[in-house]
Amino acid sequence: MRSLLLVEDDARLGAAFASVLEARRAGAWTVRVVSSAAAARATADRAIDLAIVDLGLPDASGVDVIAELAQRTPPIRALAFTVFDDRATVLAAVEAGAVGYLLKDDPVDRVIAQIEECLDGHTPVSSRVARYLFDLGRKPADVALTDREEEVLACLRRGSTYTECAEELGLRLGTVQTHVKNLYRKLDVTTKTEAAAWAQKNRRG
Repeated sequence: MRSLLLVEDDARLGAAFASVLEARRAGAWTVRVVSSAAAARATADRAIDLAIVDLGLPDASGVDVIAELAQRTPPIRALAFTVFDDRATVLAAVEAGAVGYLLKDDPVDRVIAQIEECLDGHTPVSSRVARYLFDLGRKPADVALTDREEEVLACLRRGSTYTECAEELGLRLGTVQTHVKNLYRKLDVTTKTEAAAWAQKNRRG
C-alpha cells in the first residue's frame, strides 16, 4: 500500500483531492494535514512514500516544509502543488529538494497522472514552469566574474543579507548592492534565490 501526505490548508480542497487520489490510485491511502506543524507530526511515526505540499501554508512556507522533509533520514520525497508559477518560487522549491512541481489550475486528470508518475519515481513538472528550469540549465558556467563579485556571490549562496555581506567583506552596503546588480546582469537572474541556485549548480562563489 502506498502512503501519501497531502499538506493543504484548504480543508475542502484537500478532502476532495484526497478522494480523487485514493480512487485513482488503488491501494493508496492519504493523510491530510493543513499546516507545517501538522505535517511534522504526521511524518514523525509514519512511513510516507510521497508528500504533496502546498507552498502557501498558514504557519510556514511550503518550501521550508519540502526542505525539512528532504533532510529526514531517510528523506521523504516531496512534490510542490501550488498556484505560484513565478521563477523565484519554482527555483526555491527545486533547490529545497522538491521532486516535482505541479500547478493547481492544471487539468485534474493531468495532475493526478503526474502524481502517479512521481510515485513511480519520475520527476513531473508543469509545462508552465518547466521553462525556468531549462533557462537555468542554459546559463553558461564560464561567466566571467571579478574576484569581488565571486566573494559577493558566495555570500548570496550562503543566504547572507546584503548587510551581512558588507560586514563580512568590509564593504559599504551600497558597494555590495552595486556588485549584486552586476551579478544579476551577468548571470541573467533577478533574485538572490536564483543567483544562489546558479552558484550552487555551477559550483561558483
